[in-house]
Amino acid sequence: MMTTPTLSPALADPDETEYLLSSPKNAARLLAALARANAETLPPQTVEELKAEAGLVEEEKEQ
Repeated sequence: MMTTPTLSPALADPDETEYLLSSPKNAARLLAALARANAETLPPQTVEELKAEAGLVEEEKEQ
């Protein structure tokens, strides 16, 4: 008995997937990012770590 693979929520909407892949440049970036993620060459990061790396950390307000 064959089972149907479960799609990630990001790929579950065919219209959105088609839109994201419609630009050759965007499709290349997305497929490269997917290859990097599948290769697991970098350790996983938390959202907080990613925000800090991107400079998106808000300074705490003093009361």
